[in-house]
Amino acid sequence: HAQLNAIRWDLDGNGSSANSGYATAFPSPAAGMGCPDGGDTNQTPDGCRGYELAANVDLDTDGDGMADSGDTYWRSGAGWDPIGDAQKYSQTGYTATFRGNGFAISNLHQDGSGYFDVPVGLFAALESSGRVESLALLDVNIVNASPQTGALVGRFYGSAIVGVYAQGAVAADPVDTTFGGVAGVCSRNRILASYTNITLNNAIQSGGLIGNELNCAVEASYARGPISGTSAGGLLGGISLNGSVVRDSYWDRETTGITTSRGSPASDGLTTTQLQAPTAATGIYAQWDDYDLDGDGRVDADDAAWNFGQANQYPVLTWGGHSATAQFSAQLVGQTDSAPSYGSSGVPDKTYARNMAVSFRIPAPAGGNGAYDYAV
Repeated sequence: HAQLNAIRWDLDGNGSSANSGYATAFPSPAAGMGCPDGGDTNQTPDGCRGYELAANVDLDTDGDGMADSGDTYWRSGAGWDPIGDAQKYSQTGYTATFRGNGFAISNLHQDGSGYFDVPVGLFAALESSGRVESLALLDVNIVNASPQTGALVGRFYGSAIVGVYAQGAVAADPVDTTFGGVAGVCSRNRILASYTNITLNNAIQSGGLIGNELNCAVEASYARGPISGTSAGGLLGGISLNGSVVRDSYWDRETTGITTSRGSPASDGLTTTQLQAPTAATGIYAQWDDYDLDGDGRVDADDAAWNFGQANQYPVLTWGGHSATAQFSAQLVGQTDSAPSYGSSGVPDKTYARNMAVSFRIPAPAGGNGAYDYAV
């Protein structure tokens, strides 16, 4: 987590920073940094600049199962400081590649009350050539969301998000707030092959993927977490400029509680059964394997993104190292609880323990009769 935090001092990902904290986290940075491979089965070097995860990162650093004063990034309750020096209408954001390799960043806690003019998320802003791919965000908990808030990024411009999924909750008092499951505000960007199960509460504009967008593309993606707000959409909460493209993307109108989405026909809001029924890239998902995810200019085996599971499961990501097993298991648990609230003590009023029903059989001993079934 120290290296993740140090990225804020090298926003262009070139491995060079005068900050002493960066030098501590990366004592021997490679010139130009770069990701070790192209993210495909051929392991082709792509010369990208940026960073990648080599393991899961849990921001619950004391391991007690909650965000509290024992965690490194608690910061008196403010939580994680968004990466990037950004303001509401101007920004110096992250411009390099951030590759998750299918690993997860867990327990991202933020209190946006101190960030009224600063976008909030793991990243404050992505811009220019910035790209985040093959990343999972689990147990996100953002309270008192700032005007531009997303689980991944508050605001992104001219960049791309590919193969990302997020789970958790974002809540705010409805005062000039725009937030989405992935991004608060999107401008001339692209979200591709991504999904969310984020509970969004009380925004002026809220969308399962994006709060408000300006000429953005959303493709082969879906959202299924509960959404509320003055202007709430299954995928997009609002559109500030014409030119948006929403293609092959859907929301669960039953679990979100939302029947419309800006830029999409109401018919793209589907029932849970409709979203779970296909077990291959057919029907509503017929085009989902036809996108160039790795950006090499062609669609091939390296772009296979999804496991469609059984007829009672939502599709899950496999591209870029994502584990289908972990995602299907999370669907069994169910993750649509509202965020805990924080009082003056800074301690959450509730915590969650994940439980999964497990059944097993103990066979009869040799020469014996019968077997015993147990469920826990």
